[in-house]
Amino acid sequence: MAKMFGTPDSSDPKSEHQLFESLSRLPDSWRVFYSVAWQAPRGKYMSDGETDFVLLHKDLGLYIVEVKGGEIRREGSAWSTTNASGSFEIKDPFEQAKVGKYALCDYVAAKSHSGVKPFAGHGVCFPSVEVTREFGPEAPRSIIWDRRDLEDPEAAVERLCKHWNGTSTFNAAEVDSIERALAPTRSAQRRLAHVVEEVVKDIVDLTEQQVRGMSMLRKQRRALITGGAGT
Repeated sequence: MAKMFGTPDSSDPKSEHQLFESLSRLPDSWRVFYSVAWQAPRGKYMSDGETDFVLLHKDLGLYIVEVKGGEIRREGSAWSTTNASGSFEIKDPFEQAKVGKYALCDYVAAKSHSGVKPFAGHGVCFPSVEVTREFGPEAPRSIIWDRRDLEDPEAAVERLCKHWNGTSTFNAAEVDSIERALAPTRSAQRRLAHVVEEVVKDIVDLTEQQVRGMSMLRKQRRALITGGAGT
């Protein structure tokens, strides 16, 4: 069973749940990352992006997979999907996968010990339909997964790797480094000096409140004070 990172929840598309379940049946030599968000420069500005699935293998490299559910249609450069709720325009899934591939390769290279970009390929999954031919020159059938491929994810991944002629020179440490980069564990802890600083500020604030209270009482001939000891 593949090592999985992240889990789709009830608000995520059914198509992503389907592919997640399928990829989880890959051999344990694979690491699968779900919904990897990233930032990368685009021209003069930083852009946000999100990759549906990232597959990592020590000997075969890094693969980006974009998922689109429903019935898929392409007319020229326009893409759309149709489901029970109607028809909707969508972004070009192959362009999305390609952009995510370059962004994540740059990020991984920056975080790795060697600084070398890993070998990477990309593909697109249409889990609701059967695909019999390519979707264009940039979308050959060999990098497309359909509903039949979900039944045998190992064969689907093998076909994708074969298309890209994927080979990798990752060692165990580099694989672990990429894993930490894509699924980091981080914490921001309070320092004792900061805790003391906050306590001192609270004491000063309370003292100032007491001073204001005493100043007000000096002008009153009678007052009723209630509260616990020390009020």
